[in-house]
Amino acid sequence: ALLGNLDARKPISYRIDAGLLTGAQPNEDERQIRQQLMLHEALVHAMDRRDEVFQEIEDSQDMDEAIRRVGQLLGLDEHGSRAVLDMQAKTFTRNRRQVIASYAEELRSRLPDRL
Repeated sequence: ALLGNLDARKPISYRIDAGLLTGAQPNEDERQIRQQLMLHEALVHAMDRRDEVFQEIEDSQDMDEAIRRVGQLLGLDEHGSRAVLDMQAKTFTRNRRQVIASYAEELRSRLPDRL
């Protein structure tokens, strides 16, 4: 699993293709920050809508359909959907959500004011 053994003290490191929001060409550090931010925001969003996410997964015939349905529900690309589906149920606790949301805020603060 991509997010199998999450340590509540460490940020999630998973790279996804980021659709950059600005026309400026970011450096590699900024690109990585944006990618991690998009992932963390997707995970927080999934946690906030966990009942709907679980229902979409339950209603899916197979993994491909679950990826598509979760992506449609949350507005994610395939990589973001896979990250959500790879989350273990134990990561849906309030504490873990706060850790992920706090790290997303930290990432956001490291970006230039171009969002």
